[in-house]
Amino acid sequence: MLKTLAKSIRQYKFESILSPILVAAEVLVEIFIPFLMANIIDDGIMKKDMDYILKLGAFLILITIISTVLGAGASWVSSKAGAGFAANLR
Repeated sequence: MLKTLAKSIRQYKFESILSPILVAAEVLVEIFIPFLMANIIDDGIMKKDMDYILKLGAFLILITIISTVLGAGASWVSSKAGAGFAANLR
């Protein structure tokens, strides 16, 4: 059964492999965000170090943008792979 379904992937192999990679990268970035927030609170707010807060805040914004791009890319690639798989399956 799986061999029959795997044959329907054909030209969408790259997208089928890239989609879980993008999702995993997004998850890793999302896991990293609470640690940055903890560092901002522990090392920035508690010590009243405004430069540290601004540096980590800017880095946090960059990480959030990267996470958004990874999520959107994963959605786009997986929808392309899913639609192609369904078309080949028919």
